[in-house]
Amino acid sequence: MRYRLAFVLVTYGFIKFFPLQMPYPSLSNLLTNYGDYFAWKIYFQTVGIAPKYESFLGFVEILAAFLLFNRKTVTFGVGLIFGFLGNVAVANGFYDIGEQALSTFIVLLATFLFVYDIPRLYDLLIKETPAYANKFIPKFTDSRLRNARKGLKIAFLAFVVLFAYKAYDNYTNDPYKIPHTPGLSKAFGYYNVKEFVLNKDTIPYSKTDPNRWQDVVFEKWSTLTIKVNRPVKIDLSSGEEVHEKDIDRNYELAGYAGRHYFYYDADTVNHTLSLQNKNKNQRNEKLQLKYERPNDSTIVLSGINENRDSIHVVLAKINKKYMMFEGRRKPVKI
Repeated sequence: MRYRLAFVLVTYGFIKFFPLQMPYPSLSNLLTNYGDYFAWKIYFQTVGIAPKYESFLGFVEILAAFLLFNRKTVTFGVGLIFGFLGNVAVANGFYDIGEQALSTFIVLLATFLFVYDIPRLYDLLIKETPAYANKFIPKFTDSRLRNARKGLKIAFLAFVVLFAYKAYDNYTNDPYKIPHTPGLSKAFGYYNVKEFVLNKDTIPYSKTDPNRWQDVVFEKWSTLTIKVNRPVKIDLSSGEEVHEKDIDRNYELAGYAGRHYFYYDADTVNHTLSLQNKNKNQRNEKLQLKYERPNDSTIVLSGINENRDSIHVVLAKINKKYMMFEGRRKPVKI
């Protein structure tokens, strides 16, 4: 039971210690209206925006796992689990994160391990009478049992080392929730749609027009997002799945309805972009665009949209300031 519980804590602990489970919010996420988020995405963004805090949470889980590894420190490990995972179980319920069963199961396992200490703690803390620690030591008289026990301990420690290495390698080289293909060089940023022409008809800025783009974001990776007054078929998944292809890495768009996300292939020789909607419910939306860069702050897109209409779009970069980076006098520390 102790090892089963420690196994779960180690896996979740390391993907928090190396901030993988809740990545730092993307630029598109920062430019999404609060009301467009699902509750679970708000929770993940709130934790992800403070990676050092997320690492601390992972450290607590890993510490609890190692306390469970030794029979003498199980009570302390269980105490950490109640304080930390108990809160996680409640958050999973209130924010509808989708892991209510697992987090509750972890707390129940910890309760099972703790129940034998309740009489002793009651005597010590409530009755204030002498209490004696549990000195039960199992005797493995059969050499095969002793060897099996040592082998399982070594296997568990090997798993911890291997998983820690793999988590670190994933964090430094290719975080599993973030696309790994670099975006268009020096295009990262937030752009106002200065001019929008549809089938040679110039459409003025509008918050209500279903065709007129309002703004565009180029991420550091191969994702382009568009704000337009068309409904988004919400991706109801948690974005936790591990995918090799960038177009399938859906954490950035899962759980909210604010923007349209497109994966793109950039041909830097012919200056073309091949876009496809990343939302699994809208994969049939594809755009073929040529791009020009008359200066460092302007990108001009022209070509065919998802409805086979011709479009011409002039994007002007906006140097938007964020309080978390700027602060009033210095950067804000969360």
